[in-house]
Amino acid sequence: MKKAVIIASVASMIDQFNRDNINLLQKLGYEVSVACNFEHGSSTSNEQVKKLMMDLDNLKIKRYHIPIPRSMFDIKNMIKSYCLLKKLSFDKQYDLMHCHSPIGGVVARLAFKKSHQQGTRVIYTAHGFHFYDGAPLKNWIIFYPVEKLCSKLTDCIITINKEDYHRAKEKFCVKEVEYIPGIGIHVEEIQNIYADIEKKKTEFSITNEKILVSVGELNSNKNHEIIIRALALLKTDIKYKYILCGKGDKEEYLKDLVKQLK
Repeated sequence: MKKAVIIASVASMIDQFNRDNINLLQKLGYEVSVACNFEHGSSTSNEQVKKLMMDLDNLKIKRYHIPIPRSMFDIKNMIKSYCLLKKLSFDKQYDLMHCHSPIGGVVARLAFKKSHQQGTRVIYTAHGFHFYDGAPLKNWIIFYPVEKLCSKLTDCIITINKEDYHRAKEKFCVKEVEYIPGIGIHVEEIQNIYADIEKKKTEFSITNEKILVSVGELNSNKNHEIIIRALALLKTDIKYKYILCGKGDKEEYLKDLVKQLK
């Protein structure tokens, strides 16, 4: 039986973006494994991660905890993850490896270098390169050369926006570059959700205010802080409420900032 492994930095990346990939690989006859950090860094709750683990067990999918960090300064766990993934590649001899996220994608491709030379097909899904037109210079200095180097260890790069697609196609040393427009959502599922509007208004003590909403992980990358600071400077008689929907490592920081700025 052919074997495939999906690798990501954190469990939420598997849960949110790879369930369909797992189902597809199983339908194609692959024995599927998952390797990621099941303990730290997920943008979903601990309960959701536990549910993911149970679902993987029920699907008879082997799962491996790899302490891939989300911070590029956590060198210790990067090295540990590299060693664990390299051993995994030698022990399991996968036919296909599909990796995600900047740090996870780099560590995985370096760890699978020998396996790639021996025939393992390597796919990398870029959920948005950190280097783009208008990005800070440090992003170009740090991330661009690393991604270009790792492209030599990749058979196919999947991009989700046209800027990344053209840059990978023109600048990287990779056999194939594919473009999938965005990550996609289950439209029918969302349309079938019923919301009791009056109940929600009561929950948030909403009367006649204007409502501003941000949806996204509470991290530095999403930069909710700039909106909070801008609202603190706003001079207007219009009453409003700003609602943040999401989880993340900046949650307590943002709550403290709101209190600090009154």
